[in-house]
Amino acid sequence: MKALTALTISLALTCLLAPVLAQCLSSATLTVSSRNGAYDSSLDWHNLDGIATLRSSHNRETASVYLTNFDLTGVDPEGLATHELGAGQGMLILGLNRQISGQEKVALAPGSYDFGKAQGAAAQTGSIRIRVPGGKIVSFDKSYTEGNFELTEITDSKLCGRFTLKDKFSEISGTFSVPRR
Repeated sequence: MKALTALTISLALTCLLAPVLAQCLSSATLTVSSRNGAYDSSLDWHNLDGIATLRSSHNRETASVYLTNFDLTGVDPEGLATHELGAGQGMLILGLNRQISGQEKVALAPGSYDFGKAQGAAAQTGSIRIRVPGGKIVSFDKSYTEGNFELTEITDSKLCGRFTLKDKFSEISGTFSVPRR
């Protein structure tokens, strides 16, 4: 009887808390650190802006989630990946890919994305790039990337998610709620 009561309470709490845990946060948070000093990870990542761009093709859909520590007003989303960064500016680019061979009209979906596998090696994969001033771009090594990434919500107007990822040299964690463009 005690086990049944504990299970009932656990299920009730899960049902009550699930909508709260899945909610899209109103802002983004980000922590970036370099464990080998290859780039300046002391940039201020507290005042974030962000956008997401989506592209569809035959059997996959991809998204790029841009989180920046500068205002994106007036910045063309199509040129954001090559936008020249000023002093103190930084950008995190999370690439998301959903690809299912043999299936047409694939769309991104909420759920876990594997950042340790190459595109096409799993249905939902991802990639990481950190851009800092001076033209430096740091990409995570897929063979050493570990952690979790969850796309929690996709609507016509925004993408939301949370992540904690690291490789041998860098570590990132955070949450995002960014408009789609």
